[in-house]
Amino acid sequence: MRAFVWFLASFVAVGLAQAQQHGTLRGGEAARTTTRPDTVTTLVLRDEGLTRIPDVVYRFPNLQELNVAGNTIRTIPRRLQRLDSLHTLNLSKNQLAGKRLRIRRNRTLRTLYLQDNDLTHLRGRYPRLRGLEALFLNRNALTALPQNVGRMRALQELHLNDNQLADLRQLPLRALGSHLRSLNVVRNGIRELPAELTLLSHLQALSLANNELSEVCPVVGQLDSLRSLILYHNHLTEFPPCVLELDRLRELDVYYNQIAQVPPDIDRLQHLEVLYLSHNRLPYLPESITHLPRLQKLYLHHNQLVDLPSGLERLHHLEVLHLQHNLFDFFPPGILRLHALRDLDVSHNDITEFPSALLHLSALDCLYLFHNPIDRTQPWFPPFEETLRQLHRRHVRIGFESEK
Repeated sequence: MRAFVWFLASFVAVGLAQAQQHGTLRGGEAARTTTRPDTVTTLVLRDEGLTRIPDVVYRFPNLQELNVAGNTIRTIPRRLQRLDSLHTLNLSKNQLAGKRLRIRRNRTLRTLYLQDNDLTHLRGRYPRLRGLEALFLNRNALTALPQNVGRMRALQELHLNDNQLADLRQLPLRALGSHLRSLNVVRNGIRELPAELTLLSHLQALSLANNELSEVCPVVGQLDSLRSLILYHNHLTEFPPCVLELDRLRELDVYYNQIAQVPPDIDRLQHLEVLYLSHNRLPYLPESITHLPRLQKLYLHHNQLVDLPSGLERLHHLEVLHLQHNLFDFFPPGILRLHALRDLDVSHNDITEFPSALLHLSALDCLYLFHNPIDRTQPWFPPFEETLRQLHRRHVRIGFESEK
C-alpha cells in the first residue's frame, strides 16, 4: 500500500512537472495547485470550456503570456490590467463578437490575438493600448476599423486576413502611416488599391495574397520602404512595372497569376533574396535575372520554361531552385555551377539524361528528379546511378524512381 501511495504521489509530481516547464504552465488544474506561482511566466488555458477569464490567473505576479484561446469567453475583465507584466494575450476562438468587446487601457500589452471571434466591428471608442505592437484580427467579419486603432503609436503589425475589407480606405491609413511596419490583408476581396495606401510610408511588409487585383501600380511603387511584397494568387497578367521602383525589396511573391514575361530590368532589385514566380505562364527568363547578387531562393515551378539563361554562375548565394512542372527536355548545364545550391527540384519535366557532375554540388541537401522520361539502357545511366549512391552516402535526400 505504501508503495502504491508513493507511486501515485510520484506520478502526480511528474504530471505537474510536465505541466510546468521553463516557466510555462498548462491547464486549469496545474494553475490552481502549483506551489510556485512566482515562477510562471506563461499560462495556457486553451480549450478549457471557460466562459470567462478565471480568477486563478491573478495568482501569477510575473505572468507575461496568457493563452485562453478556444473557449467561450464573452468579455474582457477590467481586473486584467492588474497583471502588470502581461505582454501577450491570446483570446482567439472565443465569443467576443459585437458590442461586448471592450478592452481597458493597458500599457504593458504588446501582442493581442483576437482572431476567429466573428467580430463584425470594433467599438468606436476602441481604447488606445499604448504599448501594443501586434494586433491579430484575422478570420473575423470586419468591414472597417475605427480611427482609434491608428492612435496606438507603438502598433507595427496589423493582421486582417480573411475579413471583408474590400475597400482599404475603411482602415485608418493616415493615422497608421507614421508607425505601421507590416500589413496583412489576405483574402478580403480587394479589387483595387486606393491612393491613400501610400500614406503607410514606413510599411516594410505588405501581403495582398488571394485577392482580386489585376493591377497594383502605381500605388505599390510608392511604398518605397517595402522589404516584402506578397501578391500571391491575384489576377495579374503582367509583372507590375512599378515593383522595380522598390529598391529595398528582399522578398517578392507573384505565385498563381498569369504573368507571361519577367521584365529585362529585373536586376534593378539588387537587394532581392527570395523570388516566387511559380504558377504563371513564363516561357523564358531574361539574362538579367542572373544579376541579382543576393538571390537565395528562386521558385519557377509550374511555368512553360524550356531553358535557363546563361550566367547562372553569378548567383553565388542561390540555395533553392525549383523547376518542377516545366517543359525542360534536357538538364540545364548552368545548374552545375551553382555551388551554394542546397535544394534542387527538376521533377515532372521531359529530361532524358542527368549528369554525374551533380556530385560536385557540395552543398546539396535535396535533389528531386521524379517523373522524367529517362532511358536506363543508355551508357550515361550506370555512372549516374553511382552518383546517386554517393549522394545518398552524403545523406542527400533524393527523389528518384527506382527501377521497376
